[in-house]
Amino acid sequence: MPRKVDKVVKMSRGRITMSMNKLNLFNLYRNEPLRYVGKTLYQQKWAAKTETRNYHGEHIRENQFKNVLFDSNLKTYSQLDASLKGQNVAPTPITLQTYAILEKRLETALFRSMFASSVRQARQFILGGFVKVNGVVMKYPSFPLKSGDVFSVDPEKVLYALGRTKPSLAKAVSVDNKQIKNWNQYVYEAKQNPEKIWNLKQNKKPSLDTLKEVENQQSKKKSLKKAQELMKIKQSQITRETILENILKLGNAAGESVDVTTFAEYGEVPATKCLQVYLNLASKNHPVFKEPTPENVAKFFVKDESQSAEEKTNVRFIASALRELRSSEWERVRVEFKNLEDGVDSKFFESTFAAKLRPVKKINKEEVLENNQKAKVNLPWQKHLFGRKDPSKAYFTPWKPRAFLGAFAILPHHIEISFETCHAIYLRDPIARPGQSEVISPFPDHVHERAYMHYVRKMPRLTGRLIREARRISPLLPGLLPVNRTIERALLELKWIKNELPENEWKQAVRQRSRFVPLQYILKSQPFGELNILCKKGVLIPRWETEEWCLRLTEHLNSSGLKNLSILDVCTGSGCIPLLMSHELSGTNANIYAFDVSEQAVSLANENLSSYKLKYNTQINLNIYQADVFDPEVIKNIKLPKLDLVTSNPPYIPQSDYIKPSENHKQKHLFLN
Repeated sequence: MPRKVDKVVKMSRGRITMSMNKLNLFNLYRNEPLRYVGKTLYQQKWAAKTETRNYHGEHIRENQFKNVLFDSNLKTYSQLDASLKGQNVAPTPITLQTYAILEKRLETALFRSMFASSVRQARQFILGGFVKVNGVVMKYPSFPLKSGDVFSVDPEKVLYALGRTKPSLAKAVSVDNKQIKNWNQYVYEAKQNPEKIWNLKQNKKPSLDTLKEVENQQSKKKSLKKAQELMKIKQSQITRETILENILKLGNAAGESVDVTTFAEYGEVPATKCLQVYLNLASKNHPVFKEPTPENVAKFFVKDESQSAEEKTNVRFIASALRELRSSEWERVRVEFKNLEDGVDSKFFESTFAAKLRPVKKINKEEVLENNQKAKVNLPWQKHLFGRKDPSKAYFTPWKPRAFLGAFAILPHHIEISFETCHAIYLRDPIARPGQSEVISPFPDHVHERAYMHYVRKMPRLTGRLIREARRISPLLPGLLPVNRTIERALLELKWIKNELPENEWKQAVRQRSRFVPLQYILKSQPFGELNILCKKGVLIPRWETEEWCLRLTEHLNSSGLKNLSILDVCTGSGCIPLLMSHELSGTNANIYAFDVSEQAVSLANENLSSYKLKYNTQINLNIYQADVFDPEVIKNIKLPKLDLVTSNPPYIPQSDYIKPSENHKQKHLFLN
């Protein structure tokens, strides 16, 4: 059950929540970073928890999140690229994954996809049956999404969530009457002084509404494209034939008074050429001069071999002049459309501007409240009540985005969204990678770090009741509690000690274990595959991850059918890797070599080799050397063959993680640093 709504957007304390409310944006604006000076560690963790929990799942009860939802294993991503250098890679903000478990809930995914203005509104949509997951109506807000799940929301609900609030009838009438009053005042001033208002209109500052500016630019692009198409059509209609036909018609219409002004529409210089063409044809009394029909004009440009040389020269002269006139006409058309694109003509005052303006009658509020059908708005930009073009819709119509929506428009990396269909695909759970976390949060990583420290499970306390209960089971069991902290794990270690050591050594083993000595050093061995590897202080203990990796590698080599391989293991330590590989690859005649810089490690590796040969009564091709891998003379001195495979599981615990007391403290520093 969600926590009760009690003023979700709290202004007094300025808590930031998962909401697109404008008051929440104000809280985000005035939010100050947490200050840790003068606070204890617990106070720092509590303050960080309070801040982050108000944003991440504020509707979820604290006990439910702490005991059920919180997962201390945070997911990260590592790029396994040998070319990368550690000093050039940004740190991974892993603690931002503290609340990643909430991102897979359906209600949170709806908010991240911008299908709801808040998580609580997303819950309302889900409970109302307006949300589907994989085509099935889902009414559980906490439904955990999986990779590949497709969820969708009713588009009407998305428009309602992200749209401007629909005004009431009284509010709409009040706004419209204010608009009508301002419009009528504008009309009155325009009729009194038209030129002044015209200039004010032309010099009006552009709108501060960025969305409107984008719409204007898109509209302008469409109009420019249409104008260019019209320009090309008009230019294609201007040919030598049409120009010649028009010249003859203008000249014949002027009669005997024909001169340059007769062809003024072509411009001052081209008009002279037009007059020359007309007089030339008139002097020759050409048939096209008498009847300038399209058919006769077309015949004029057709080559006729029967024409005299003088007639051919005359035709070439006229054709050349007409080509020049055609080029000038094309340029004139281009300039005209360019001026229209640049809005040159719109700057000139129109005398009929004010006469076209009409005042609008004020709306009677009482009549409209009784019957909204009587509302008549006739403003140039609006023909309906403000925000109520379609009264049946629950949101502002025509639809407009809610205020300050851009401040919250952050698309998540782990969700693919289609706003056209109001569908989204949950790609995967959000992860952290170097320099980035996919969990969206207004708080920095150091705040999430302290919040994680607050929620992460602490080691159980050794209470007197726990110690008494352990003593009732076995007198040796309390000595194992400081390391294991639970009776179950302590019983498991005690069983292992009893199975591996004689009874007279049990007390000494428990005493050593209570001082955090690794159990493998006490038992002097560690299972590794089918082998039993000897362990001594000063050499790292084989780990189960290394065992799993080694078994997978040998399985792959066996399945590949490769024979006579030459394998080198670097930093071999106890020799567990080459021994297990030799055992698993026994039928492939593999030659394995092992290096280590530590004399103690090489000695232990040879002991393990001897123990293996004694146990299995067999010979294997394994050679162990003491050598430093950073020494360039190593390969030359040992004379290794051409290698097919190099393996290594070198020390990887950094000095910064070496903390007392722990089992790491009991292992040799050379291998840990």
